[in-house]
Amino acid sequence: MKIKRLIISLVIGTLSGLFCISWTYLEMSGFSTTIQYLLTIFYNRLLIGFVVAISESLKIFNKDPQNSISRGTLIGAVVSVGLYIQTGSLSFITPGIVFGVIADFLATKYGS
Repeated sequence: MKIKRLIISLVIGTLSGLFCISWTYLEMSGFSTTIQYLLTIFYNRLLIGFVVAISESLKIFNKDPQNSISRGTLIGAVVSVGLYIQTGSLSFITPGIVFGVIADFLATKYGS
């Protein structure tokens, strides 16, 4: 595993986690959000970044950017299913896919 790829992926995971908990907190102002709920969302996005970092050798397509986009889509969807199971809301899967694609694309482009 390349350290530069790990750093890029974890930074993107951290930023996407902060974005998601901010958005969730603002959107659910009438709903009592707990710190555990928000930390679960943050951890999920950070986990997407980590899984992207360690999945460099996974080949779905032979060429980039198709490989990094499809790999990021797969990782984002699979990891985000945990939030869907906990909350019952599909609204966490789509951003997970988007952040997975962004993390994998940028980590592949700048971390290799």
